[in-house]
Amino acid sequence: MPKKRLAVWVGILLVLGLGAVASLRVRHLRWKEALGDPNPGVRLAALRRLSPTGDMDLLIRALQDENADIRLVAAQMLGCPGPDADEKVEALVRALGDRHAGVRREAAEALCLIGPEAAPALYQALADKDPRVRAGAALALGSDAGPKERRHRAEGEVKVIVPLLSGLLKDPDVQVRRNAAYTLGGLSMEPEMGPKEMGIAMAALITALGDRDARVRVVAAADLELIGRDEEAKPMFRAAVPALCRALTDKDAKVRGQAAATLEALGPQTEDAVPALIGALQDTDERARGFAARALTKMGRQAKAAAVRPLVGVLKEGRDDARREAAYVLSEMGPVAARAVPALTEALLKDKDSEVRQRAAAALGGLGPGAKATVPVLMQALRDKGRSVRMRAAQALWRTSRQADPVVQALVEALRRGDRSDREEAARLLAEIGPEARAAVPALLEARKDEPPGVREACDRALKEIDPKTAAEAGVP
Repeated sequence: MPKKRLAVWVGILLVLGLGAVASLRVRHLRWKEALGDPNPGVRLAALRRLSPTGDMDLLIRALQDENADIRLVAAQMLGCPGPDADEKVEALVRALGDRHAGVRREAAEALCLIGPEAAPALYQALADKDPRVRAGAALALGSDAGPKERRHRAEGEVKVIVPLLSGLLKDPDVQVRRNAAYTLGGLSMEPEMGPKEMGIAMAALITALGDRDARVRVVAAADLELIGRDEEAKPMFRAAVPALCRALTDKDAKVRGQAAATLEALGPQTEDAVPALIGALQDTDERARGFAARALTKMGRQAKAAAVRPLVGVLKEGRDDARREAAYVLSEMGPVAARAVPALTEALLKDKDSEVRQRAAAALGGLGPGAKATVPVLMQALRDKGRSVRMRAAQALWRTSRQADPVVQALVEALRRGDRSDREEAARLLAEIGPEARAAVPALLEARKDEPPGVREACDRALKEIDPKTAAEAGVP
């Protein structure tokens, strides 16, 4: 009896299982039939029910649908490695020429995700007569044509595509040039990118800095930064400096800003750019000025020394924003800026812009203990109408003269009336002064109450450095 029951149950389960399979099969057939429905919404719903691997022929057929959304989803679904890659690669390469930009983008990402199997077809597509196909192929060969994952490359692929992409930087179609430049930059981190490939790419990118399209020029400047960071490329990078210097005067602000950013990122190896960078301090674009200023602070000692005189000229005659940047650069130079003392003292006492005066005070403080001749000027600056200027003058006075009393008085005022940044900086400097700043203890005890964490922590540290016993009694952790 039990055996009969078992057989019955097995039979029932078998029937149910076959029924379920049959039901799924029927439903699947219905979805396939729905791909021919006149309503694009029905066709799209049916498309999403298909298997990316089991229904590849239907997905490829959907790439020809009259509805762009359906073609786009079909391209997305084909973007995975698997058997019979050649057939879908061929279809996706054709989709790179689709009239709809979204479909072209998804086809490029799908080819990127398919990986090495797509490489030979993409090499050929770079020479296709349709510029949209060339542009899409250039994008698909990138390290990441989309947000999903990085491309898995075929062996030797980088050595093949660097010359091809470099050649496309002269393509008559602007989108081809943009995509080629974008992909070249991403290749800089590939292990196969050797000195030969870097040299080919760098020469093409230097030429691209003169492209008539501003976006190509921006990407070319950014790519040069990426390639120039590589140790093997640094000896070659000097050849790019003249073109980057010309880009600092480009009519497009984004190009000027990126050129300055590239020179800033690569530091001392761009010392030939110092005159152009000093000129860029007068740029009307804040980003370009800022990067140019930071680039100048990263130069070697000899280049910085040569820059002092022209920086003084900017400090005396430039616009407000240019004078701020010149004062900032001098403040970062340390003792090298000693020849600028007359101009810095004049700026500290007379410049109408409070930020210039702050930075001039910081520059004088950066000269160190040997700049005692600046002490009278710094003492006078302790009476400046700007609280932040007085704060920077106090810092500079301590670092050049070690005179605690006038410095502590100014710092106590900053603790009581300054903004959050000034209060925190004042407490830090009082900690640096140590026991000689005992007169500031009451102000520190008051300032640590109900203050933001950064200010309170700085006050606690100063109290422990100045008067450990009082700090312990006040419960300073």
